[in-house]
Amino acid sequence: STDLPAEEGLTAHAPAPSSGEYGLFGLRYRVHFLGCKVSAFDSQAHAARLETQGAAKAGDLAPDVVLIQTCSVTDRADRDGRRALRRLRRENPRATLVATGCLAQRDPEGLARLPDVDLVLG
Repeated sequence: STDLPAEEGLTAHAPAPSSGEYGLFGLRYRVHFLGCKVSAFDSQAHAARLETQGAAKAGDLAPDVVLIQTCSVTDRADRDGRRALRRLRRENPRATLVATGCLAQRDPEGLARLPDVDLVLG
């Protein structure tokens, strides 16, 4: 497997890529965020860490990893985050779906129980 960047002392693993066509490790990613400026900044930081590790933006190609930076400032934000996770799973059925951000910190067990989520970094 390929190590994704550590997040607050956690190491995540994604399926090992088959070739190096799309970056050093061949891993293609897409990052989405919900919420405030902090969430947007954190999303950019996640993308930078992925690229430092050799991953490449998926662009128009299917991503291997989809990371969603969630928000949890209100109950509506929680619902929007869960809805976005379901939508992203439908749109990217073969990708590893990673939830991070405020909702992942506040309710990591709840997100981990969702069938759409492969990994929670809280």
